[in-house]
Amino acid sequence: MSKSCYERLISSRFFFTPRNRKEFFLDLLNRSMSSKVIIGGSDTEINNTFSVFGSAPIKLSLPLPWHEDVKTGGRWELRYYTRVRLHERQKHSDIKVPWEISRFHFAAWLGRVYWISGNEAYASKFAEMVEDWIRANPFPYGVNWMTSMEVAFRAINWAFGCAYFVNSKSFSQGLQDSILLYLYLHGAFIEFNLEFALRNHNHLLSDATGLFVLGLFFQDTKRGRKWLRLGRRLLEEEIRNQVRPDGVDYEQSIAYHRLVTELLVVPYILAERNHIPFSPIYRQRLEKMFEFIMHYTKPDGSVPLIGDADDGRLFRFSPSQPINDHRYLLSIGAVLFNRADFKKAAGSYSEDALWLLGAEGFEQFLKIPDDAPHLSSKAFPHGGFYIMRYKDAYLIIDAGEIGMDGLGGHGHNDTFSFELFFGGETFITDSGTYCYTCDINERQKFRSTYAHNTIVVDGRELAEFASIWHIKEDRTEPRVLEWYTSDEYDAFEAEHYGYTRLSQPVIHRRRVEFKKGQVTWVIKDMVDGDGEHTVEFLLHLAPGVQVEQISEGLFLLKGEKASLVLKMPRSVVRIEPWEISPSYGVKIPSKRLRIAERGKLPISFETTFTGIRKESELKDALSRV
Repeated sequence: MSKSCYERLISSRFFFTPRNRKEFFLDLLNRSMSSKVIIGGSDTEINNTFSVFGSAPIKLSLPLPWHEDVKTGGRWELRYYTRVRLHERQKHSDIKVPWEISRFHFAAWLGRVYWISGNEAYASKFAEMVEDWIRANPFPYGVNWMTSMEVAFRAINWAFGCAYFVNSKSFSQGLQDSILLYLYLHGAFIEFNLEFALRNHNHLLSDATGLFVLGLFFQDTKRGRKWLRLGRRLLEEEIRNQVRPDGVDYEQSIAYHRLVTELLVVPYILAERNHIPFSPIYRQRLEKMFEFIMHYTKPDGSVPLIGDADDGRLFRFSPSQPINDHRYLLSIGAVLFNRADFKKAAGSYSEDALWLLGAEGFEQFLKIPDDAPHLSSKAFPHGGFYIMRYKDAYLIIDAGEIGMDGLGGHGHNDTFSFELFFGGETFITDSGTYCYTCDINERQKFRSTYAHNTIVVDGRELAEFASIWHIKEDRTEPRVLEWYTSDEYDAFEAEHYGYTRLSQPVIHRRRVEFKKGQVTWVIKDMVDGDGEHTVEFLLHLAPGVQVEQISEGLFLLKGEKASLVLKMPRSVVRIEPWEISPSYGVKIPSKRLRIAERGKLPISFETTFTGIRKESELKDALSRV
């Protein structure tokens, strides 16, 4: 490994190198945002202060507790990686906390400020943290060597750090030698610990992306060339296996769709730069993934909370970027695929696009026309998502399988659940995720049928849980009976068979009609089958939405900018306290509405939502429901 870090960055045609610093990055950054804001964003890392998964800022002392959940104090012992166990810590400690800190996303936060300010303190802090991590995490011991996904993320972010700091006086020859050695060990670890599974998922994609990037970095070595070939082959295979033809990631999670898009687009950009392009099928499938992002994004730029969400990112160039805004990817997609609609949906050239596509990307972005039409309703039949849209009104319904071809994984028991947005805000929301291993009861609660806007029969789950990740069997097999869309009216109808496993089988059919000019949605549920059953209908309100009863079965859902008139199907409506998790580790108090009916099937419900922007529209809206 005779080449230096700098030589490797140049030969691998990395996204950016110190050559770029004065030519355009400073100018573009100063055009797009305040330098003061950027510099202020990394002062916390200078002081060893971290905020992880919703925690208040936590100030740590050196050496940093790399093996600890700093939110709870739970610690994992320094053992050989195959002997580390998730549950060897205090109750409710979360292994994702040390993993998240060890991903080194702050390499970019420190680096971007260093490039703008020239303040050597930021380069020195990165060097200090890398040296501290290497001392505390000898290869391959400890919690941060447990999974190749984490190893891959860290390696890629260290590569970003090298690109930012390689010419700094703090980046000593000794440190460069240590980083090169450990990056090589990271690649070897991934190669011999590939995360194949019964159903391959984002972990294997992470491994493949790590191998591809490290393969380019070490392409002058025999092992590096092998990593490059292996990473490329796995990426080509898995984009076909894990991404549906309409671009939807098969894990049935909006947040993981974003992560998988990052994992697939980073190698794609590097491959294009190095003149080793991926196949046309890879490009086509990747473009479809960006199309799904564009359509699932709500009018305010936020995204639905469907499926698991652990705030996972491959790269994070800004610590202040909203976790539930995926539009930064659309500015990347706009340039890669020359798409005016992506550009319009993105709104601006993101900082992520700036660092990954550079000056040429910015120039291409400016040349893309600004005349894309407004988004309209859209179906993703392979992935099972159907989106009704008109101006600032939006509804997304999940009619796909639960996840990972019947294994569950990061999908929830949310068949026919929906989110509803109107007038600048979300009114009906998914409950989110909250956590994984640190609290099993909360994990199961947030992925349960009761946490979603759908029908529950006899208090049973749509699919029984086999573990915190898997289900016993997915028998929902949703079948879409109708999808129709026009300028004035949309209609969706489907049925699922998850409850046919009951001793007296039950089928749930849901129809959603959207009268666009009246901003009215009508949801009709039919529960049919044998015998007598208890049928419950649930609606989860977004935090901050207030509910006011107008009369029997009639409610006003009041937001900050608009309201919805809601007509419920029965007079006995329970308004219950609930919690919504907008991001991992965070819960916000809210409310949900629930009705229950016991009787002989069939049982049917009809629910109507009508949007109003001001109180003067209330009387007219009431006359229509």
